[in-house]
Amino acid sequence: MAELSVYIPWLCLVTKHWSGRLKSSAVRCFVMQLAGLVATSPTGFFALYESEILKSLCSFVSTDDCKGDFSVLHGYAKMMMDISTHQSGIHWIIEAGNVRQDSWANMYFVEFISKKQA
Repeated sequence: MAELSVYIPWLCLVTKHWSGRLKSSAVRCFVMQLAGLVATSPTGFFALYESEILKSLCSFVSTDDCKGDFSVLHGYAKMMMDISTHQSGIHWIIEAGNVRQDSWANMYFVEFISKKQA
């Protein structure tokens, strides 16, 4: 985890500019996947949680800005799967009330499509 912790300040900076300057779906997908990779360890997860990076990313997915943007939803699905690799992450996912209900349906759809294409 030590080497992945270097990405936390960068992720924090990127999420501050999420809505304004960061418009590329590919970059947004990458950011979510990188956050998920960092969050695979409980230490990385807690660092992302305490810096409110996870809250920022989930808040974005809860808005209509990403509706129909399947690359962003794929990144979100990957992030959530990575977070669910440990008990702390599972608890946070269950307790997080900031995830829109139809996001889960979109995530399953995106994962189904990507597995079918593989």
